[in-house]
Amino acid sequence: KGYHVVIPFRTQITWKKFYKISEDIANILVNTYPDIFTTNIRKENRHNKIFIDYLRNQKSATSVAPYSIRLKKNAPISMPISWQELDKIKPNEITINNVFKRLKKKDPWEDYFTSNLSLIFIFVYKMIINFFYLYIFINIFSIFYSFIKI
Repeated sequence: KGYHVVIPFRTQITWKKFYKISEDIANILVNTYPDIFTTNIRKENRHNKIFIDYLRNQKSATSVAPYSIRLKKNAPISMPISWQELDKIKPNEITINNVFKRLKKKDPWEDYFTSNLSLIFIFVYKMIINFFYLYIFINIFSIFYSFIKI
């Protein structure tokens, strides 16, 4: 029903720190776009929102491995796709019936283990957190200033 975003991490970061980073990103998305995103694990409380499951980043959590056949109607395959394909391929679109055609295409994870995305990700994460705190500070200051002005 959804996508798993996988980022290669080569830095010396603990599970606990990475979990905190993923939780922060999820909370920023939910707080910034509450009509679009949710971290509520209960399906009946999601109300057609995109579920950001940062809980999958806990050390003991499980997820479906890439290239795995799912035990569902039409046997969908958990298939890696590129960012450019995200709006073109639906989560259950690659199945046991078309997987071999898909495997003939370029592997989107070809450079996965040699990527420096982890360093870029940490940099962007720190920028987002700093921006978010600045945004909160500016909003609090604006509210405070409006009270003083009155």
